[in-house]
Amino acid sequence: EMKDVPLKVYNVQPISAAFRGCDPFPPKQHPLMFGIGASLGRDDEVISACPRTLNVLVQLEGSGRWPEEKEEIVKTKQLMAIEIAEKLKQSFGTPNIVSNDGTVDILHEGYAFRLFLNASNGGPLIREIEAEQTIVSKHAMLLASISSRFPTFAIAVQIAKRWIASQMFSPHFLDEIIELMVAKVFCHPGGLSPPNSREVAFARFLELLCTHPFGILPLVLDPESAGGQNGKDCAVSRDAIKRAEDSLLPSVMKEEEEEEEEE
Repeated sequence: EMKDVPLKVYNVQPISAAFRGCDPFPPKQHPLMFGIGASLGRDDEVISACPRTLNVLVQLEGSGRWPEEKEEIVKTKQLMAIEIAEKLKQSFGTPNIVSNDGTVDILHEGYAFRLFLNASNGGPLIREIEAEQTIVSKHAMLLASISSRFPTFAIAVQIAKRWIASQMFSPHFLDEIIELMVAKVFCHPGGLSPPNSREVAFARFLELLCTHPFGILPLVLDPESAGGQNGKDCAVSRDAIKRAEDSLLPSVMKEEEEEEEEE
């Protein structure tokens, strides 16, 4: 159905927290997306006019014919987004809209999906432009792997996010930071076994939040340990984290000294 687009879609990756079970309030089917007035008048629930989107990364095949200027690359991606949106509408009848940043919002079965086009295989300049998308993609893959390995990870992340929000700390903690902190509890439990319940995981998350010296020592999560087959730290993980902390600590202290001099 999508054979006529200039570049083929070779992978589709869900990147929203709801797809990996880490969203405490995942989007629900919107009653107005099934028809005008559907489900209205059944209760007193307030219906949002702007449904939350479920983000998806659409990865395109590599090509050497991309423009060499940043603005031209952005415009080319916008044209690609328009073409993909038209093909989706023709093939599946899904209502959609293309925004100026090249994303495609589609409505399907009561849900709103936002498609981010990724063409990082097209060259170094495109990889530079899409660097943030690459980080988001790696983050989603890492947490999906951890979630499949530890059954209680996703629910522990939900609890941690709700606790952060209840303490009004949400403006200071990105959701991704909370997810990585909980992942740290599972992948690097120290001399303990990984948490086997959401209560234990949440307690260790609070302990990590209270005891780690964030002001002077970065919190390092070794991705390699997330792919192991047991709950213990990998043999190289502890040494790798120690080396990373030792290398990052001088730069952190230098930044603090520069800030003090400016003051």
